Amino acid sequence: MICFAAHPDDETIGAGGQLAHWSNVHILHATDGAPRNMEDARRYGFDTREAYAHVRREELSAALRIAGVGRHQTCSFNFVDQECCRNLTLLVVKVCRVLLDMQPGTALVPPYEGGHPDHDSLAFAVHTACRLLAARGQRVPILVEHAMYHGASGEFRAGVFLPATAPSP
Repeated sequence: MICFAAHPDDETIGAGGQLAHWSNVHILHATDGAPRNMEDARRYGFDTREAYAHVRREELSAALRIAGVGRHQTCSFNFVDQECCRNLTLLVVKVCRVLLDMQPGTALVPPYEGGHPDHDSLAFAVHTACRLLAARGQRVPILVEHAMYHGASGEFRAGVFLPATAPSP
């Protein structure tokens, strides 16, 4: 199984309670978790984006150790936080490569829900990669979405999916 996460901590938000129960789970992060806008980094006492990204990786390793997930079971594309939408083609290509190399039976992915541009970009990239690979006759995993957060009805909603709507006629 592979868990696609936009940022270090999204795997914990989306599936933290289950990680210890999955044997051989691999976690792939699209970003390094540190935006160019230094607002968050400065608020937490960091002078550089790189230092903030490094600490986020260390926090990730500590959290995953609790779940029994080793550092060798994680990797990152290292896009800058909040910039996946500027790199959609490359993101899709990288996801295709990972899916071809790993051949997972199941992939946990964020839903496309308008909560964060990196979550939506990664959701788009995984679904697009699967369509491209399937069109070439390649094996694709079963996709399972995990709720993140969104702003439905103008309020912040975490851990729940957007309400289902009927398709337009």
